[in-house]
Amino acid sequence: MKPMNREELLALLRSSNITIKTVDAVFGRCILPDATRWKKFIQVVLLTLGIGFATAGIVFFFAYNWNAIGNAPKLITTQLLIALPVYLSFLSRFSNTTRKALLSAACVMIGVFFAVYGQIYQTGANAYEFFMAWSLFSTVWVLVNRFLPLWAVYSGINFLWLFFFMNQTSLDVPTDLRYLAYLLLFILSFIFPRFVFKTEIKRWYTVTAAIASAGVVTTGITYQLFEEMETHSLLFLAVSVIAYILGIRYSLIHRDITFVSIITLSLVVLLHVACIKIISTDSLDSISILAFISPLSIILSLVQLNNLKKKWRDENG
Repeated sequence: MKPMNREELLALLRSSNITIKTVDAVFGRCILPDATRWKKFIQVVLLTLGIGFATAGIVFFFAYNWNAIGNAPKLITTQLLIALPVYLSFLSRFSNTTRKALLSAACVMIGVFFAVYGQIYQTGANAYEFFMAWSLFSTVWVLVNRFLPLWAVYSGINFLWLFFFMNQTSLDVPTDLRYLAYLLLFILSFIFPRFVFKTEIKRWYTVTAAIASAGVVTTGITYQLFEEMETHSLLFLAVSVIAYILGIRYSLIHRDITFVSIITLSLVVLLHVACIKIISTDSLDSISILAFISPLSIILSLVQLNNLKKKWRDENG
């Protein structure tokens, strides 16, 4: 029998007359955060904020004092700011999380270095070339570090270079294929750390990937509703349907209402877009129909989601 997790223990408390102290004593698990867990949480939060604000401060320092700094100090400083976190990450006095956070800061500074280099020498590089170089020179560190927040930043950088590449090059890529590429990128960004890093995927990352994927699907289908459908448009629709089915299946398996809610919100938005496409907004009758469908779809969605949440809660209890 596998150990009970926190949600199962809370369900046990709701369905019985035992106390929290009894559960802690019997199962050896703390239902409420103790001093040690609060200390660890505060350390992680302060570490993240400290490194994040320090990195942002360095970036704004260069932006504000750009004209007052010579070319050589600019390049030397940015290179030192890459080397210093890398050096500190090898010191054993820091925890594993701290060292990974330092390497993450170094990867961010790689982007700053390329930006500084491009401004000094006026390379004339396009935006996609900047983000592509940033992604390329960060790949090894990302694979070695295996740090989920860094992987999230890396996925964002890859999306940016792909987005600018599609829009700044002479390649005549159909818009629906662009959205298909964006969707596949986010799906791979979700799958890769799970099966390659072999690490636990945190819920915040899963939710972020789900929101990004749903945003791409919603935007892509909205575009196709107002444009002429082509052969490869069906491919994007098929991948979108498969992604939503897998998302619902994941939500049913893990009893997590969040992913069903995200998909439901996307479908409600698409329903409104389809109604606007089909119904002419020039007549008063059409506007009245749309005004009736809009609140009805939202209310029904909220009721069904609330019922599903109660059902899962009762089953766990």
